[in-house]
Amino acid sequence: MIKIKLKRPWQKIKANLINQESNTKFFTVSSDSTVDSKISCLSLNIKDYLYPSMNKEELVYRVRNHLHKDDKLTFENLRIDENLMQVYLSGELVELTQIEYKILVFLLRSHFRVPKKEMMNFVWPGKFVLEKTLNTHMTNLRLKMKPFGLTLITNKDDYVSINKII
Repeated sequence: MIKIKLKRPWQKIKANLINQESNTKFFTVSSDSTVDSKISCLSLNIKDYLYPSMNKEELVYRVRNHLHKDDKLTFENLRIDENLMQVYLSGELVELTQIEYKILVFLLRSHFRVPKKEMMNFVWPGKFVLEKTLNTHMTNLRLKMKPFGLTLITNKDDYVSINKII
């Protein structure tokens, strides 16, 4: 475990976390309990947002659980290794953009179905983005997934889901 003491650590190590290709797991200990701070931090692949006032035993168990957790998300023939930030379809490594990766991770963490607005808030936290931008990234992702029998679907209620092509 690496301990970094900074006022706002996610601002200084943001680039390293997003492009991280190692098994290093980051945790934030902060007394700043605002929702914006938590979301900014967690959206950068930081494993947990901890507080200095936490019970020490709880803190130890939280960190231990993350360190021993298997960070692999799956759906049909899709597997995401969150430790390595890699996506495999039918065992084949698939190159994705950072946005495409975030879309898939959020869908799999959300049990394969999520409102478009929540998806946009996760992918671009705190930023105004046109829905057309998300649609473009989803179209590109569909093209990469189609040869492996998977697709993304947006239903009439504006929910995005991942599905097997029948």
